[in-house]
Amino acid sequence: MYSDLTTPPNQHPSKEIETQTTNIKAVDDNWAQEDTAWVISLFGTAVGAGILFLTINAGLG
Repeated sequence: MYSDLTTPPNQHPSKEIETQTTNIKAVDDNWAQEDTAWVISLFGTAVGAGILFLTINAGLG
């Protein structure tokens, strides 16, 4: 049940809750060059998978 049987369950170190006390930086909503690269690479992945799928189906049919 617990790896450390000498520590009571209510005092187990993994049961501690951390509270964030600092502010979170605001998100930048501007479109970046990295976003464009991601979109192009995901589109390329989808096209490549479709081409592979169609050729496999053509070979099976």
